Amino acid sequence: MTKSFSQLSPEAELTYNLLAPDQLYPWNPADPEAEEYYQLQAEQFNLDDWSEADVQQSATAFFTQLHQCWPDASIDLVTQLRQHFNVRIPQEWLEKIAATVQVARQPAVAVNQLVSCVQELLPTWEEADLLVLARPYSYAMRCDLAAENVDSLVRSAGWQDLSEMEQAKLTMLATKYALDQLADQPHN
Repeated sequence: MTKSFSQLSPEAELTYNLLAPDQLYPWNPADPEAEEYYQLQAEQFNLDDWSEADVQQSATAFFTQLHQCWPDASIDLVTQLRQHFNVRIPQEWLEKIAATVQVARQPAVAVNQLVSCVQELLPTWEEADLLVLARPYSYAMRCDLAAENVDSLVRSAGWQDLSEMEQAKLTMLATKYALDQLADQPHN
């Protein structure tokens, strides 16, 4: 028996709506034509037919499923990064590292993954230079760059007192540590 359009799973319906050649989704909400699309969608959706219990149950199920896709690993990761690097690296950098490595969780060549995670924090560095700097951090066989060895890699000084090179090394080390922590967690 073939399912009607209204019986499709939400994922299948979304995919259909995004890829249907006769119905282009307005990717740019600032586009004047997008307003008409959004207005039509709002008119077709009537929440008045739902009871409060139905709304609550659906919302709970939705957020539970969403949480399973993206667990609070970044919160735990920020805590772990703080424990290892808080004295050495500014808090906002640690949060940015945690957020960036969450996105970069897909399999990739280790050195490329590390560079893609730090590029936004180190915008003045050329990608080629970052690749050279990242190699020892990406290939464990080259040297022991454990997070516990921070002082042996970068002099013990406040963030502002470190050179740009030392800040980059410390950023690489913290990012590598974060990637390693995520690698030890199961993927959802």
